[in-house]
Order: sequence, then C-alpha cells, then structure tokens
Amino acid sequence: MRNASLFAVLMMVFGSASAQFTNELPIPDTLSGTYFDLTVMEGTMDFVGGTPTATYGFNGNYLGPTLIFNRLDSVNIDVTNSLSEETTVHWHGFEIPAEFDGGPHNVIEPGETWDVGFKVLDHAATMWYHSHLHHNTARQVNKGMAGMIIIRDSEEAALDLPRTYGVDDIPMVLQDRQFNGAGQLVDSVSFGNHFLINGSLTPFKDVPAQVVRLRLLNGASHRPFVLGFSDNRDFSIIGSDGGLLTAPVDTNRLVMSPGERYEILVDLSADQGQSIFLRTYASEMPQFYPGGPFIIQDDPVTSPLDGSDSSLVMFNVVAPTVDPVMTVPTALASFTPYDENLAGRERLKLLSGLQSPGQPIRWLINGQQYVHSVNNDTVDAGAYEIWSVQNFSAALHPFHIHGGYFYLLDRNGNPPPPHERGKKDVVPITGNEIIRFIMRFPDYPDPEYSFMYHCHLLAHEDDGMMAQFIIADSSFINSVLEPEGSLTKMYPNPSSDLVTIEFPEDARTLVVSDMQGQVVQRINLKKQNAFVQLEISELPAGVYNVMVFREVGTELLKLVKP
Repeated sequence: MRNASLFAVLMMVFGSASAQFTNELPIPDTLSGTYFDLTVMEGTMDFVGGTPTATYGFNGNYLGPTLIFNRLDSVNIDVTNSLSEETTVHWHGFEIPAEFDGGPHNVIEPGETWDVGFKVLDHAATMWYHSHLHHNTARQVNKGMAGMIIIRDSEEAALDLPRTYGVDDIPMVLQDRQFNGAGQLVDSVSFGNHFLINGSLTPFKDVPAQVVRLRLLNGASHRPFVLGFSDNRDFSIIGSDGGLLTAPVDTNRLVMSPGERYEILVDLSADQGQSIFLRTYASEMPQFYPGGPFIIQDDPVTSPLDGSDSSLVMFNVVAPTVDPVMTVPTALASFTPYDENLAGRERLKLLSGLQSPGQPIRWLINGQQYVHSVNNDTVDAGAYEIWSVQNFSAALHPFHIHGGYFYLLDRNGNPPPPHERGKKDVVPITGNEIIRFIMRFPDYPDPEYSFMYHCHLLAHEDDGMMAQFIIADSSFINSVLEPEGSLTKMYPNPSSDLVTIEFPEDARTLVVSDMQGQVVQRINLKKQNAFVQLEISELPAGVYNVMVFREVGTELLKLVKP
C-alpha cells in the first residue's frame, strides 16, 4: 500500500512538471562539407515570455549551427564579425595551427572576415566553438556565442551507433543564464537563475523507443551539472572530450564541468508511451564544486538553483524508427594512451587565488595573472610532455589546454575513473587536488601565435587565470630567414635604452623574445608607420631575438643589450 501511495505521489510530481515542459527542444541546423560561412551577429530571443532579449549568435539569434566535419578533410571557414565590437572564435579541442586556434590573439575587428583553414586531424568527437576575447569571453558566450561541432570518421561509422541527427543522435548545449527584470541577460554574474537547453527553457523532445545518443556539452560559464534521469536508470558513457572511449561506462550519474563534452547512450526500447526527464542533481554536487549544497569560500557564487535538483528536458518516448539501434556496443574506439616514458619534460602548474582586503579575488597560475604580451612556456613541436596541475584554492578549476588532447594519468596518485581515461582537453580539478596528464603537442611550429591554457570557469579566465605557450622549432625559423639583403633595419645595436626598427611595407608583426623563448614585446606593424621605437631600458642585459613576420617570410635579427 505504501509503495502504491509513493508511486501516486511521484506521478503527481512528474505530471505537474510535464505541464511546464511545453517548448519543443530546438535542434540547431547543420552545415557540412569543406567550406563554412559563419557570421557573428546581434539578435533577439523570447526567453522569458513576451520580452525580447538582446543576444549574439552565429548565423542566427542565439548559439550557432552544428558544423559537421570529416576526419582528414581540409576545411575552410569564413567568420564575419557583424558586431559593433571585437570578437574571436576558438575551435575548442582541435589540433590545429595556433594562428587559426581562435584564442585572444586572433581578434576579428568589426566588419572584418577571418579566413580559417586547417586539416581535421582529430577522430570522431563532439567539439565546439565559442568566443575567446580577452576579458570578454564570459560576456560574449553568455550572450550566445557558441556552437557544436561533430567530427565523423570511418571507425565511428563502422559501429552500430545512433547517428540520425536530431532523431536518435541529439545535440544538447547545457547552460544556465540570469535575466533581470527587463528580461535582459545579466553579464556580471557567474550563475544563472534559469536553465537553457539549446537556448530553450523547459523544453520537451519526442524520442524513439530505442537506443538514443545524447551529445552533451556543458556550455555554462560557471555551473557544473550532475546529470541523471528521473527514474535513476543507468546509461552508458561512450565518449568524452576528444572522442569515443574504448568501451562503454555504465552509470546513473555524470558530473560535467564547464567546457566538457560527453556522449551517452540511453536505452528507451521498453518505454514507448512514457516520459522521462534528464535532470541535474545539484543536491548531490561533490564538495568543492560550485552550485551544490556546499558553500565554497574561495568562490561564493550563489543562485536560487544551487543545491536543488531540477529537470532540464522532458523526453516523450514515441514509436521506434524504421531501422533502430537496440543494443549498446561492447567495444568502441581503439587507441592506446601515451606511455609516460615518451615524455621528455614535466611541468608544474599551480592554481591559486589571492584576495586583498576589500578587493575581489585574483585567480593565478604559478602565482601570476595572464599578461597578453608575455609567453609563459615554449614547447617543442611534436613533443610529449607530462603536466602536473595542482589546485591550491578551495574552488573548482576545470583546466583546459589548447592545441589538442591529453590523457589523464592520475588524480592524487590514483588512476582516473574509467570515463576519464579517454581523450580529454578539460579536466576538473577540485580544491587541494593534483592531477597529471600526458600530451603530445601540435607539430605546428609558430613563434608568433600562442596557444592558451586556463580555467574554463569563464569568469576565472577573464580575471586572469590563463597563460600561454608557443610551439617552437629552430629549423622552422631558419627555413624562413632572409639573412641576405634583409629589408628590416635596426639601430643602434647594441643599445641600452632605445632602439629604432625600420620595417618593410609587407611586415605584419614584430615579436621580441629572450633566448628562452619568453616574449617580451609584441607589436602589430599594420597599425604603425614605417618604423617603431622600442624602449628596452627595463629589460635585463642579454641577447634578444627580434622577429619581423612578413607576408613573404620572417626576418630574424639579434638585439644585444649590454
């Protein structure tokens, strides 16, 4: 009798909840092929009932189309900025040249078009693209500058997996947003008071009674999710950031921090005519994760959603498709994580927060905040390295590194859980935790453009918890030198205070670095006249590389400061 009463109560609760889920889940349009045309644009959305909310989007009002790439294709993307402000577009998770990575140095001015071209080296995976403008990433992403990318390859195509886009293969961008009394997005907060799924509040989706694939992207600026279904059923994790796992991992909960992607399979074959909810169980949020029942003194952001379990999407299970997938494969991708013995170097990165009385907290990596003109590391092209990242704060920091993927080696000396043993580019690191990963860095030498690494809580990133590295290869520099008849002139040299550099008409960028590869000055020569003057009185004595990047090559000069 008691169980019958409990069932009746549950049906009343979920019946009441289902009445609220009246918006059909939007499925982003797709763009495929090898040429893609994206325009960053202003728009409006009716999020909160009759009030137009100012937004940003790609080719539309909010978010962007899903781009579908094929592995080993060479793709070209034209990104036009029709905003009244600068922006960037970062291709999150990709192994591509730094000049096309879309970090803070790849600024697209209003009215300009950025021509991006690269070969898709990554295997089948769910990636994404989003703004990465220095000091403005959180604000622009908050307004809608994000979209999903699906990479396909022959290995994934040979598996019996759901892949009918929008039917049994469903993209889901998970976000939270805060709206003020006028229905506008609030940019100055880290947590929202409403959940948006693909840009919709309380959506429903009709799904077939078979195995369904959900491509989950935590596109929130700050909030983690503890995902599960309303009936606590098990589901299978089949992929993480960089692609498929070697085998499914069965669970009934999945914790996702901002920037992470996971692909899951849920078996709905016995549920036709029923409705189930994808939920976030914030009451079960682990310690040190924001948005749960624990107050984090280092990061005390709050929201009415904190600590409360909430339904995100209602799935109505309808008739199966003509050729349904009815089972979950037992084996997936074939790969072997990198052997630690391949690593020629290990680096230590310390994450911390520093707060002065009456001042907001400053987020640091190795005791420093991000400086746009300073290169923090130089990595050899194609090198394997182990990075140890230790969190000295009580706040969660999802650590993201650009330029490819890594394999997590351990957490506090213990093996990572099974769902974290695939290819990753974001790893959540909780308070006082240390993780180690091994990565093979891109084989794209470029002393001009940098790759970033940072916390993917976007407010932390914007506040300075970010650093950068360049990929170096001396043979690259030598191959493009023009030592004879150089058109760049530098005088006086040696010099202890002021140096004049005359440069040719086709010069693009001037980079001055010390002999360890640390960039000390970077100047956009397109915005200068025929010469610049460098003030070097504060630099330590020594020899410096002065590189002038031209449209036809690179000129390298040596500057000596006595």
